[in-house]
Amino acid sequence: MEEVTTLQGAGTLTRTDDGRYRVRFVRAFDRPVEDLWAAISEPELLDTWYPAKLRTSGVVGEPVTEEFESTDGTPPPETPPGVLTAYEPPHLFAFRVDGIPDSPYPGMRGRQDITMEATPGSSDDECVLTFTHDVQTLESALSVLPGWHYCLEYLALTMGTQGEPTEENLERFKAHYQERYGGGLVDEVDEA
Repeated sequence: MEEVTTLQGAGTLTRTDDGRYRVRFVRAFDRPVEDLWAAISEPELLDTWYPAKLRTSGVVGEPVTEEFESTDGTPPPETPPGVLTAYEPPHLFAFRVDGIPDSPYPGMRGRQDITMEATPGSSDDECVLTFTHDVQTLESALSVLPGWHYCLEYLALTMGTQGEPTEENLERFKAHYQERYGGGLVDEVDEA
């Protein structure tokens, strides 16, 4: 495959050992890890950047719900409940959703595992988010990559840093991901 330039802030796409596809983003913030934890776990902050109303009790094994809202008057997509697979404040929030196989939205098909890891940075006032979304097909991965990029731009604003959640930026990253990964995917892990 021909070398494609990586855009700053772009996520990576790799194959997992079980043949699935892993979308991964790493973001650093000049804030304490507790602030990042709040942004990825507290409903009022999650609602500022996550694409659905994500709710959980914080008890592993209990349901996780995602409720999408329609912005154009059409009914929002149905989302099956997920299961919380890890919840270790202030560092780890993970859940699994068994998506609808025939969903009209490729990013909502099949088994999905979403993990948000908040780790300290090089000082007490720095933190790092590692966001991963494992999906079953390349089509699903190419569907969620630009969407998560867009959402993480909103997270940057929530964290008090510069973000660019614009339609122009979304389209630029859609084109980038399609060019980089649309023709297939090598098994080597991209560097973040």
